[in-house]
Amino acid sequence: MESLLSDHLSTWLSSHQSWLGPVIFAIALLESLAIAGLLVPGVVLLFAVTAIAGSSDMSIPVMLGWAFAGAVCGDLLSFVLGRLFHQDIRRLRLFQRYPQWIDQGEGFFRRYGMMSVLIGRFFGPVRPIIPMIAGMFDMPFWRFLAVSLLSALAWAPIYALPGYTAGHALTWPVPQFFWPQTLALTGALAGLGLLCLWLLKAQHRWSNLACAALLLLGAVSLPVVEPWLEVVLFTSEYWISQRAPLLGWHAWLTPLTDLDTTLWLLVPGLAWLTLLSPYRQPLFALLTLVIALGLGWLLEMSQPALILTGQWTWLVVVAICLGRDQGFWMRCLWLLYPLLLGAPLAFASLVITDTSILSMLQALLLALSASALASWAVERGAPMHRSQRWRNLVLLAWAPLVILSGLH
Repeated sequence: MESLLSDHLSTWLSSHQSWLGPVIFAIALLESLAIAGLLVPGVVLLFAVTAIAGSSDMSIPVMLGWAFAGAVCGDLLSFVLGRLFHQDIRRLRLFQRYPQWIDQGEGFFRRYGMMSVLIGRFFGPVRPIIPMIAGMFDMPFWRFLAVSLLSALAWAPIYALPGYTAGHALTWPVPQFFWPQTLALTGALAGLGLLCLWLLKAQHRWSNLACAALLLLGAVSLPVVEPWLEVVLFTSEYWISQRAPLLGWHAWLTPLTDLDTTLWLLVPGLAWLTLLSPYRQPLFALLTLVIALGLGWLLEMSQPALILTGQWTWLVVVAICLGRDQGFWMRCLWLLYPLLLGAPLAFASLVITDTSILSMLQALLLALSASALASWAVERGAPMHRSQRWRNLVLLAWAPLVILSGLH
């Protein structure tokens, strides 16, 4: 059914591309709308439509704008629905038949409070329910709106860019073996990630150690497999070198590759942890940085790649510290923090310093490996605990402030 619906929609939009924006808006709205979001295959439809947008002349900001606006409007409609009907909404036939949907949403909201609006957008079963639950629980409107806007800013690129990139990539004049090598690299990284998730979910005493070893093996293996990835690496790096100057972002991105930016990112943040957090957190942060940079030095990484390794390592450290004392999948969700904030840092390194794509991936794998190894070492005696909420908010906001201040 999902395939049939997306095929018909794709066929129609291919000949009516002026409707791409409104359709992206409508799908994003339905994906976030109570009841409709549970029934409509929004992710599949959004991927199909954004792929058409990528193969057309629609720009990324315009596409993301439509998706962002639709997500926010869906949230607001769901919130109003909950505010108007409160518990009477349980009388709807759909919720009488599946009462566990509201029960799961209420439990999620009671557990995470205001943050459930931000977190819930990325969890399929509760995504369209949480805004309605927030309205049922009389959450202040302006507080809900602020969190909804913030979550939609993260949701739009995460859900819309993969389809757009896939559609745009199909228009590239790529050489032979490009796509097989791309799929092989992507599949290997995805397999490594799933294996690490399985190990960490098992929660054995040695899970973090085994995960660190696998990630380090992946980082060490990247230069070895480089000859088998020449086509995809050369083509991608050539495309970046040709397209990046046209964006006119060099002046903005250059400061992100400086050592000064990295020091501003690391030193105040580490000092904040040291002064105001339980001693295990600053010990974990310092040990992770030493391990990651030490491994990078042993692997003879270039200075720009080492700088990127330090930046990404700190973002991973912050995500792990913020995810303490929370459930497994919640801790995994916090890893979106280094991925989202690390993206402009990695792009700047690729464009400004000519760091290779493999070096960028190696920096990320080293950061994750070092954090897993440091976590295993520090938590052998007792687990790390989360700091007070206001301290975490400062820690959470510091990296975005440094990155934004660097974009001048």
